[in-house]
Amino acid sequence: MTVQELAGHERSELHQDPSRHPELLYRELARLAGSLLTFSLEHHLEAIPRYRHASPEQVFPPLFALLDTLLEVSLPSRVIAIALEQGADREIWRGRLHDARLREGADFYLSVRSSLPPHQLQSRFPQLCKAGSHDDVAEVVNIALSGIAIKPLSHVPAAIPLRLENQYFALDLSTDAARAMLEAGNCTFYTPESLGDVKLELFAVLRS
Repeated sequence: MTVQELAGHERSELHQDPSRHPELLYRELARLAGSLLTFSLEHHLEAIPRYRHASPEQVFPPLFALLDTLLEVSLPSRVIAIALEQGADREIWRGRLHDARLREGADFYLSVRSSLPPHQLQSRFPQLCKAGSHDDVAEVVNIALSGIAIKPLSHVPAAIPLRLENQYFALDLSTDAARAMLEAGNCTFYTPESLGDVKLELFAVLRS
């Protein structure tokens, strides 16, 4: 959905009838912006530019930009960012999977930044990072098991925020370890010091 689609009817009528006052289009768009403001914590009514008949370039471009921003906030998103807490030892990251949708129909992706060169991170991270539930990862680390398989991505799903300095990985949810993580409703990632100074972000992309 775009602002152009939402305002298309009003704009087409304006083109078909040039004598129609542009203030009518402004009123429709301003009314839409006012409705969408209820979903935003960062914008207020003062953000809607006032109508200036003599200076439309100071009215419509900022109004369309505001609508674009408000639509991003108000429309449901397929991606959920899962907060990860880093432990005091800086090697353990823990998150909670409270939302039932995460356990029933989502794919999980890690966005990883490290002091290692990108090519080294892409090859070493799947081998050295241990992923699973809180209980499973503690056991996996102690007895050197693999946990949930982690796969490097060559193409990042469009829904995930793209950071050029990061490398991206997918969790293989077909394993018993992955099912145990989903059933437990929590996740843990172990990143040894050999992976460098690591920063993890976890995203879930809903399948429907």
